[in-house]
Amino acid sequence: MSKLLLLFQILQRENGGMQYTSSHISFVLIVLMVLSENSLTGSIPSELGNLDRMTTLEVGYNSFTGVVPSQICQSGSLQTLEADCYAVQCDCCTDCTPPRETTSPVVNTTTLAPTTVATEQATEAATTEEPTILPTASPTVCTSFLIWNTTCVRSGSPIPISFQNCEPQNGDWIGIYDKTADPTDLRTPYLWVWTCGSQNCRGAPQSNTVVLDETTVDSQGGSWPLADDTYVAYLIRNTGTPPYQAFLESDKMKIGNQPCQ
Repeated sequence: MSKLLLLFQILQRENGGMQYTSSHISFVLIVLMVLSENSLTGSIPSELGNLDRMTTLEVGYNSFTGVVPSQICQSGSLQTLEADCYAVQCDCCTDCTPPRETTSPVVNTTTLAPTTVATEQATEAATTEEPTILPTASPTVCTSFLIWNTTCVRSGSPIPISFQNCEPQNGDWIGIYDKTADPTDLRTPYLWVWTCGSQNCRGAPQSNTVVLDETTVDSQGGSWPLADDTYVAYLIRNTGTPPYQAFLESDKMKIGNQPCQ
């Protein structure tokens, strides 16, 4: 039994207005559910979509995998949905929790020399020795980048692109253009996605890996599969109407039917 279903059963016992069965969950009183940082694992239960009065659901900073169920995305009352978009696929999240930053433990590198003097002398030296002061670690500096996850792709294959955007904003998107495109005067791309990973998601992650394929063709003039040629990707801040101006540019990448050289 998952921790979430165990939580549902506890709530059932303590709240007369809530009912739980194996096929249906209806928590008629819940409008806010915050499950962040509870070490939850597995998949997010689709039964959460039955909470028809819930306006806020926060499930970030756990260890969920898979996809946020469509039943949750289609909830008519839900206004805020926060999840770990880097770990689960979420097409309807309003907020994405950034990956946790990890720090390496400080290792004491002081080496004690072998004792070569009498015990009394060693004790006296230990009491008068100046303490070792370790240097202060420099603060982490964020560097924005936009890279292809491969140097060449066969025609018709999905195209993965990774990025880090140190100042993300809602409306940032990634587009693929011909190698001759002017990054200061960009028009209709061949393919595009929001930085959260699709053409209908919400959120502005600081880093992510997105995949462009036949589902990301621009409806105003894009094409799939891309013709054999060399292309470049741009990270663009949405201004509503073209021309657009890129603020991150990738290296060039070759797409074709010949094996990568």
